[in-house]
Amino acid sequence: MGAELEAPKWNLHPIKLRFVHLHTLKFEAGFLPESATKEEMQRAFTPQWLFSVTGNVDKENAVVVASLKCRFNMAPAPAQKSGAQEAEADDRHSSPPEPYRLEVAAVAGFTFNPNEIPAPEVKLWCDKGSFFVLAPYLRNVIAGITRESGFPEVLLPLLEVPTFRPPSAKPQSGQAQESPEL
Repeated sequence: MGAELEAPKWNLHPIKLRFVHLHTLKFEAGFLPESATKEEMQRAFTPQWLFSVTGNVDKENAVVVASLKCRFNMAPAPAQKSGAQEAEADDRHSSPPEPYRLEVAAVAGFTFNPNEIPAPEVKLWCDKGSFFVLAPYLRNVIAGITRESGFPEVLLPLLEVPTFRPPSAKPQSGQAQESPEL
Protein backbone atom coordinates (compact mmCIF):
# COMPACT_ATOMS: atom_id res chain seq x y z
CA MET A 1 0.00 0.00 0.00
CA GLY A 2 1.04 3.64 -0.53
CA ALA A 3 2.05 6.07 2.15
CA GLU A 4 -0.66 8.08 3.86
CA LEU A 5 -1.12 11.66 2.78
CA GLU A 6 -0.10 14.28 5.30
CA ALA A 7 -1.42 17.78 5.77
CA PRO A 8 0.99 20.45 4.51
CA LYS A 9 3.40 21.76 7.12
CA TRP A 10 3.10 25.43 6.15
CA ASN A 11 0.74 28.23 7.02
CA LEU A 12 -1.69 29.67 4.52
CA HIS A 13 -1.29 33.31 3.55
CA PRO A 14 -3.76 35.72 5.21
CA ILE A 15 -4.66 37.15 1.77
CA LYS A 16 -6.91 34.71 -0.11
CA LEU A 17 -7.16 34.41 -3.89
CA ARG A 18 -10.81 34.49 -4.98
CA PHE A 19 -10.63 34.75 -8.78
CA VAL A 20 -8.31 35.27 -11.74
CA HIS A 21 -9.65 36.39 -15.12
CA LEU A 22 -8.03 37.10 -18.43
CA HIS A 23 -8.76 40.77 -19.05
CA THR A 24 -6.94 41.64 -22.30
CA LEU A 25 -5.60 39.54 -25.12
CA LYS A 26 -4.17 41.20 -28.25
CA PHE A 27 -2.05 39.38 -30.81
CA GLU A 28 -0.87 41.00 -34.04
CA ALA A 29 1.21 38.95 -36.46
CA GLY A 30 3.65 40.82 -38.70
CA PHE A 31 4.23 37.89 -41.06
CA LEU A 32 3.25 34.27 -41.44
CA PRO A 33 5.19 31.96 -39.11
CA GLU A 34 5.88 29.48 -41.94
CA SER A 35 8.16 32.07 -43.56
CA ALA A 36 10.85 31.67 -40.86
CA THR A 37 12.25 28.70 -38.97
CA LYS A 38 12.51 28.67 -35.18
CA GLU A 39 16.30 28.92 -35.44
CA GLU A 40 16.09 31.89 -37.81
CA MET A 41 13.66 33.66 -35.50
CA GLN A 42 15.84 33.05 -32.45
CA ARG A 43 18.87 34.44 -34.31
CA ALA A 44 17.05 37.42 -35.79
CA PHE A 45 14.87 38.54 -32.87
CA THR A 46 15.25 39.33 -29.20
CA PRO A 47 12.23 39.12 -26.87
CA GLN A 48 11.32 42.37 -25.12
CA TRP A 49 9.07 42.34 -22.05
CA LEU A 50 7.25 45.17 -20.34
CA PHE A 51 5.24 44.48 -17.18
CA SER A 52 2.98 46.76 -15.22
CA VAL A 53 1.18 45.97 -11.98
CA THR A 54 -1.70 47.99 -10.62
CA GLY A 55 -3.69 47.33 -7.51
CA ASN A 56 -6.34 48.73 -5.26
CA VAL A 57 -7.09 47.89 -1.63
CA ASP A 58 -10.63 48.43 -0.37
CA LYS A 59 -10.08 48.48 3.41
CA GLU A 60 -13.76 48.82 4.23
CA ASN A 61 -14.75 45.62 2.40
CA ALA A 62 -11.38 43.84 2.89
CA VAL A 63 -10.95 43.30 -0.85
CA VAL A 64 -7.90 43.65 -3.08
CA VAL A 65 -8.06 43.83 -6.87
CA ALA A 66 -4.77 43.56 -8.75
CA SER A 67 -3.95 43.61 -12.45
CA LEU A 68 -0.81 42.49 -14.25
CA LYS A 69 -0.26 43.52 -17.86
CA CYS A 70 2.47 42.10 -20.05
CA ARG A 71 3.47 43.55 -23.40
CA PHE A 72 5.76 41.35 -25.41
CA ASN A 73 7.32 41.84 -28.78
CA MET A 74 10.16 40.40 -30.79
CA ALA A 75 12.61 43.14 -31.75
CA PRO A 76 15.37 42.67 -34.32
CA ALA A 77 18.44 41.30 -32.57
CA PRO A 78 21.48 43.56 -32.56
CA ALA A 79 23.98 42.31 -35.13
CA GLN A 80 27.75 42.32 -34.80
CA LYS A 81 28.93 44.08 -37.96
CA SER A 82 31.95 45.96 -39.17
CA GLY A 83 31.65 49.66 -40.09
CA ALA A 84 31.35 48.85 -43.82
CA GLN A 85 28.69 46.20 -43.15
CA GLU A 86 26.72 48.65 -40.96
CA ALA A 87 26.67 51.31 -43.69
CA GLU A 88 25.57 48.74 -46.26
CA ALA A 89 22.85 47.38 -43.95
CA ASP A 90 21.59 50.91 -43.21
CA ASP A 91 21.36 51.62 -46.93
CA ARG A 92 19.29 48.50 -47.55
CA HIS A 93 17.14 48.82 -44.39
CA SER A 94 17.70 45.10 -43.88
CA SER A 95 15.91 44.83 -40.52
CA PRO A 96 13.45 41.97 -40.76
CA PRO A 97 9.79 42.74 -40.05
CA GLU A 98 8.67 42.20 -36.48
CA PRO A 99 7.04 38.75 -36.22
CA TYR A 100 4.34 39.74 -33.73
CA ARG A 101 3.23 41.84 -30.80
CA LEU A 102 1.35 40.38 -27.87
CA GLU A 103 -0.43 42.11 -24.99
CA VAL A 104 -2.00 40.12 -22.18
CA ALA A 105 -3.52 41.31 -18.91
CA ALA A 106 -4.96 39.33 -16.04
CA VAL A 107 -7.04 40.61 -13.14
CA ALA A 108 -7.27 38.90 -9.77
CA GLY A 109 -9.47 39.44 -6.75
CA PHE A 110 -8.35 38.73 -3.22
CA THR A 111 -9.91 39.01 0.22
CA PHE A 112 -8.26 39.50 3.58
CA ASN A 113 -9.21 39.61 7.24
CA PRO A 114 -8.16 43.02 8.67
CA ASN A 115 -7.74 41.34 12.07
CA GLU A 116 -5.05 39.05 10.62
CA ILE A 117 -3.14 41.50 8.45
CA PRO A 118 -3.13 45.31 8.63
CA ALA A 119 -4.16 47.29 5.56
CA PRO A 120 -0.69 48.89 5.01
CA GLU A 121 0.81 45.40 4.74
CA VAL A 122 -1.96 44.41 2.32
CA LYS A 123 -1.11 47.43 0.15
CA LEU A 124 2.59 46.52 0.18
CA TRP A 125 1.72 42.93 -0.76
CA CYS A 126 -0.60 44.19 -3.51
CA ASP A 127 2.17 46.36 -4.99
CA LYS A 128 4.95 43.76 -4.74
CA GLY A 129 3.50 40.30 -4.22
CA SER A 130 0.51 40.15 -6.55
CA PHE A 131 2.89 40.02 -9.52
CA PHE A 132 4.11 36.59 -8.37
CA VAL A 133 0.53 35.33 -8.09
CA LEU A 134 -0.52 36.54 -11.55
CA ALA A 135 2.67 35.81 -13.53
CA PRO A 136 2.05 32.03 -13.80
CA TYR A 137 -1.38 32.68 -15.33
CA LEU A 138 0.13 35.00 -17.93
CA ARG A 139 2.96 32.51 -18.57
CA ASN A 140 0.39 29.87 -19.47
CA VAL A 141 -1.61 32.20 -21.75
CA ILE A 142 1.49 33.54 -23.53
CA ALA A 143 2.86 30.03 -24.10
CA GLY A 144 -0.46 28.85 -25.49
CA ILE A 145 -0.99 31.83 -27.81
CA THR A 146 2.52 31.73 -29.24
CA ARG A 147 2.45 27.93 -29.64
CA GLU A 148 -0.98 27.90 -31.33
CA SER A 149 -0.10 30.82 -33.62
CA GLY A 150 2.57 28.74 -35.35
CA PHE A 151 5.45 30.80 -33.95
CA PRO A 152 7.95 29.25 -31.52
CA GLU A 153 6.47 28.94 -28.03
CA VAL A 154 7.49 31.69 -25.61
CA LEU A 155 7.71 31.04 -21.88
CA LEU A 156 7.92 33.83 -19.34
CA PRO A 157 11.07 33.23 -17.33
CA LEU A 158 10.88 32.07 -13.73
CA LEU A 159 11.52 34.92 -11.36
CA GLU A 160 13.00 34.72 -7.91
CA VAL A 161 10.37 35.45 -5.28
CA PRO A 162 12.20 37.72 -2.80
CA THR A 163 10.79 36.08 0.35
CA PHE A 164 12.04 32.65 -0.76
CA ARG A 165 15.68 33.67 -1.13
CA PRO A 166 17.68 32.06 1.68
CA PRO A 167 19.28 34.73 3.90
CA SER A 168 22.72 33.27 3.17
CA ALA A 169 22.27 33.59 -0.61
CA LYS A 170 24.23 36.41 -2.16
CA PRO A 171 22.51 38.42 -4.92
CA GLN A 172 23.78 37.75 -8.42
CA SER A 173 24.96 40.59 -10.59
CA GLY A 174 22.06 42.72 -11.75
CA GLN A 175 19.94 41.88 -8.69
CA ALA A 176 19.00 44.24 -5.90
CA GLN A 177 21.21 43.99 -2.83
CA GLU A 178 18.27 43.58 -0.46
CA SER A 179 15.09 41.58 -0.81
CA PRO A 180 11.98 43.66 -0.26
CA GLU A 181 9.86 42.52 2.65
CA LEU A 182 6.48 41.27 1.49
